[in-house]
Amino acid sequence: YEPIFLYTLFNKNLSFVLFFFAAILFGHSLMAPLGGKLMAKIGIKRSMLLSIPFLMTYYLLLFFSGQIFFLIFFAPIASACYRAIFLPAFHSDFAQLSNKKNRGKQLGTMNIITLFASVTGPLLGAFLLTEYGFHVLFIVIVIVFFFSAIPLMMSLETKPHYRDSFQSVWKVAIRKGWRKKSASLIFYGMESGV
Repeated sequence: YEPIFLYTLFNKNLSFVLFFFAAILFGHSLMAPLGGKLMAKIGIKRSMLLSIPFLMTYYLLLFFSGQIFFLIFFAPIASACYRAIFLPAFHSDFAQLSNKKNRGKQLGTMNIITLFASVTGPLLGAFLLTEYGFHVLFIVIVIVFFFSAIPLMMSLETKPHYRDSFQSVWKVAIRKGWRKKSASLIFYGMESGV
C-alpha cells in the first residue's frame, strides 16, 4: 500500500515515488556499515529493538504528510535508519541461530513466511484502507510494530564481532571477484526494497 499512498500523495507522479524509494535504498546503503558497528557495540537484540522506533516514525511521517506535506522528506531518512540498524542485526541473528546443516531449509522456511506476509499484508491493508481509510491503516501498522517487540524482549542478547570499517565494506563490494555478486545483491535489495 505504500506505493499507492505515495502515488496519491505525489499527485500520481510515478517518478517521485521511485525517487522516494531510491532515497531510502541509497541512505540504507550508506548507513549499513554504521548499523553493523552499532550492533557490535550494543548487541543484536538491542539493535533490533532500537530500529522499531525508526520504523514507527517512518509510518507516522507518512501518516501526517497528508496534512503537513514537508514531513514526507523526512520519511526516507527514518526508513533508511531503520533498515541500517535492523537488517545487519537480523541477518547476524539468523546466521548465529540457524543450523549450518539445515540453513537452506531454515532460510526457505523464513522466505515462505516472509512471502506469506507480503501477500496477506497488502490484502489486509487493502481491506482496512477501503473500509476505514489510511488513518486506521497507519494506526494498525504502528500497533503491530509495537507488539512485535515483545517476543524480541524475551530473547537473549548476543554481541557479534564486527570489524569492518565503512571503507573496507565498499572496497570488498567493488573488488574484481565481487563486482557481479555486489551488483546482484544491490539489485536484489532494490527489488525487495519496493
